[in-house]
Amino acid sequence: MAMGVVLPFPASTTLPGFHFHLMHDVEVRDEAGVELDDLHAARRHAVKLIAEVLCKEPEQIWKSDVYRVTIANERDLLLLSVEMIAQSAPPCGKRG
Repeated sequence: MAMGVVLPFPASTTLPGFHFHLMHDVEVRDEAGVELDDLHAARRHAVKLIAEVLCKEPEQIWKSDVYRVTIANERDLLLLSVEMIAQSAPPCGKRG
């Protein structure tokens, strides 16, 4: 390793593992997980995951009020969540 290079994790360990659980009308647990450099990379991955799913199946957002991806570590400790919320406006009364 070149001098002056600072790794985001100790050289003797593997990359941290993150699990991305999807929750909308059902919960889809990520049992395999993904190895990423750090929590910042996991945040980006979660946003991309929501965008990818909703681009492929945009009607998924209307199946429940909240579409959520929770990020957990390898011990299943919740680190953070990313939510997309869809709300329809309530019907308006007629003006008389």
